[in-house]
Amino acid sequence: MEQPVRNTRKVFQRISPDRAMDLHLHTQWSQDNLDGPAMAEYIPLAEKFNLHIGFADHFELLYYEHPNRRQKYGKWRLTPDTIDQYLEEVDALKEHYPFVSSGLEIGFSSSISRQGRIRNFIDDYRNDFDLFLGGIHEIEDFHAVVMRQDLEILIEKYGSFESVVEKYFDLEEAMVQSQIFDAIAHPDVIFRFLNPQHDEQVLKYRQNTRIFQIGELCQETGTMMEVNLSGYRFAWGDSLPSLDKIHHLLASGVSFIVGSDSHSLTDLSQSILRIRKINNLIREIDEKPRMYHVF
Repeated sequence: MEQPVRNTRKVFQRISPDRAMDLHLHTQWSQDNLDGPAMAEYIPLAEKFNLHIGFADHFELLYYEHPNRRQKYGKWRLTPDTIDQYLEEVDALKEHYPFVSSGLEIGFSSSISRQGRIRNFIDDYRNDFDLFLGGIHEIEDFHAVVMRQDLEILIEKYGSFESVVEKYFDLEEAMVQSQIFDAIAHPDVIFRFLNPQHDEQVLKYRQNTRIFQIGELCQETGTMMEVNLSGYRFAWGDSLPSLDKIHHLLASGVSFIVGSDSHSLTDLSQSILRIRKINNLIREIDEKPRMYHVF
């Protein structure tokens, strides 16, 4: 199957140089955030803090009709049947506010048939959205690495946290190699429950080089990586990837977007300083000669 024609820099055409970007906001369209804010509620904060915001609600193309998902979450709000309604809402804001972008966050699957469905959808809607974010939320169906209880089940099944981490990164490599998405969301979100004050696995994270291999693949495929700030809302207390690894990846030539992964107005408000800090870091590195490393 032919790869969909991607324009991974399309989103930047709308971003004014004087605005800090946050391209990963969730609204009440996301199934895990049905009581969250409407798109328009983010606008005053974007104006106040001079942000360029991008909506990236969860579009679970693979699971919205699965009985297990419907039983747990009820009727799915964002589906192929409602995607045009979603677009109408965000496009109405884009007409009035040039600092708004449209996007989706879509979970990746190792299943070739499921990948085909995602490709076909993105191919059909390529011109309608500014950004398609791919994410690894599960390494097997219905056990999410982004939920502590599910992660503990996976650790018990595979024998160790390290084994789950390796499976996670194997799937992430496959996602980048697929070249389906413009950018990968929260590249090492599997670490967000680790507590640097207590968990011995943190040292292994510091020594783990898989994220650098992912960075090399991103460069080879023209895929961007996200600096995801949701880690500050968990025990991890750092960005994903962590700041020390971001410096290395930036210097090596990896292209980044910034996302707070906000699910509420409070999440965004509390992320403002970090959003600005990471945006300034990216701009600073972009203005210097790149140093390419072999990992």
